[in-house]
Amino acid sequence: DIVTGPWTRRFGADAPTWLKRGRWMEPQRHPTGQRLEHAFSGNVLIDVGVFRQMETWFDPRIGLGGGSDIDFFRKAARVGHTIVWADRAMIEEWTAASRVTAKGVLHRGYSVANAAALLDIQLGHGVSTRLVLALRATLLALRSLATLPLVLTHGKGGLVRAALHVARAAGITARSEEHT
Repeated sequence: DIVTGPWTRRFGADAPTWLKRGRWMEPQRHPTGQRLEHAFSGNVLIDVGVFRQMETWFDPRIGLGGGSDIDFFRKAARVGHTIVWADRAMIEEWTAASRVTAKGVLHRGYSVANAAALLDIQLGHGVSTRLVLALRATLLALRSLATLPLVLTHGKGGLVRAALHVARAAGITARSEEHT
């Protein structure tokens, strides 16, 4: 039903040095044919039947901040559509300079985590889902502390990486608080 693959991010000459050196925006990779529970909209091939069978495509509560694609694909998988990985279907994505500022990276991390938490709450089981989200947010916050030493060796890139974990934890917490 849905095939997705990796993409490499390319940045203009004006992209910050900390981002280019950090190598932390590299694509995820999976073996070809591996089934997934979600995808991103950057590199997908979707059977038109998926759209015909889905009651809602995008949740307006998520908005344009990021994460609506993950929400869509996770819902598609939950209703029985198959998502598979094609590792050789590599594309290049040019990323706008506005999305690679520290503020832009942190905002996107918050928004995507917030959207994923919304879907977890919608599809979850009440208290147990909230406990899992609280644990996930706590682990992200602890991970930010663990990555603080990167500030010494990676400068601003290390600081942004540590702050990104905090932004994701805040996104999860904010959505969880909304639904208590």
